[in-house]
Amino acid sequence: MAEAIDTHPSEGITTFQQAHELRADWADATGLAWDGLRYYLMIVEKNTEYYGASTSKDKSATGAVAMLEDWITETGRVPRTLRLDGDKEFVGSEIRDFCRKHNITLQLVPAYNHLLQCQVEGAIRITKSHTRVALKQSACPLHFWGRATKDFIKKRNTLWARKEANGTLTTAFESMQPVGVSNNRRAIAVPFGCKVIVQIPRESSLCTDGSHGDRAMEGIYVGADDSTSSIHVHLFKTNKTELFANWKAFPEDFPFRDPDVLFDKSIFSAKDARHMHQKDDAEKKDFIAANTRSHRHATATSEADSTATSKKCAIAATEAVAKRPAVVRQVMYTKGKDVPLVLCTEHLLERKEPSWILRPQYVWFGI
Repeated sequence: MAEAIDTHPSEGITTFQQAHELRADWADATGLAWDGLRYYLMIVEKNTEYYGASTSKDKSATGAVAMLEDWITETGRVPRTLRLDGDKEFVGSEIRDFCRKHNITLQLVPAYNHLLQCQVEGAIRITKSHTRVALKQSACPLHFWGRATKDFIKKRNTLWARKEANGTLTTAFESMQPVGVSNNRRAIAVPFGCKVIVQIPRESSLCTDGSHGDRAMEGIYVGADDSTSSIHVHLFKTNKTELFANWKAFPEDFPFRDPDVLFDKSIFSAKDARHMHQKDDAEKKDFIAANTRSHRHATATSEADSTATSKKCAIAATEAVAKRPAVVRQVMYTKGKDVPLVLCTEHLLERKEPSWILRPQYVWFGI
């Protein structure tokens, strides 16, 4: 039975320690976001396959801990285990203190090992693929990658179902049952980047004239809110993203693909769309170059560590071999040309060496 643990007494949120196993890893962004976000922490619960992601400007242990705390607050669940790779972002004291605080078993696997982190690596691949599809379908610039990533994850958790052993269809949201997340399918099942018309309250700062000014504005859908039935809309008139409760979506109309679907042609045109994409392409080159340099540095560091480890193992093996009889060293280091295996074996038999020398693995290793 689950044990109740009050981890946020000031907020009045009671979480439960259950058999949840988290997998988490950093992933590079599809592009550079509006506010400079370049990475996101992908979090997957092993049993329910419930996805979570938080965007960040850098890969830091402090940021990862904050995102994991947000996941606990969002779901109301404290995981039993947390599996991370042994990269520098996860081996600091911050992660260990976090696990000690919540009584979580920390599992560190070798860095850049996609086999031991296959579930979260697969989630990253799926998330990136669908994010690219959403941006391509809506013709939105790559600056929207952060919004598109979170929107897909929310859609996957809420709308994608898998068949259980008893034949019933269950979503990841239904399996996890997070306490702080909205499950309003009307707000979630909206195509990313489609046209949305929102109603502006008279008290809003966007309403410049309460009597004769516009009480509605046009924009694009960029995701549902986490805890309410409202949605996030990027407005063309202000070039900002706002949260609205009164809205109407047009799933067949995509302003970035065809600006003529807008009623007010003055707020956004094809020229504006081209300008945004040109700016996007210019920043993409710098973004790719920075990621390439970062990847090369990480690979070089990993290879250097691997080479140093290999050298230590080779030295240890050489020292162990040096203690063995000379005939055994000859068998191990020869290529089979100068000293045939049969002659070596016969010579060993003539000398009546101990039986452990005749084991096949010792002879095969050097041939």
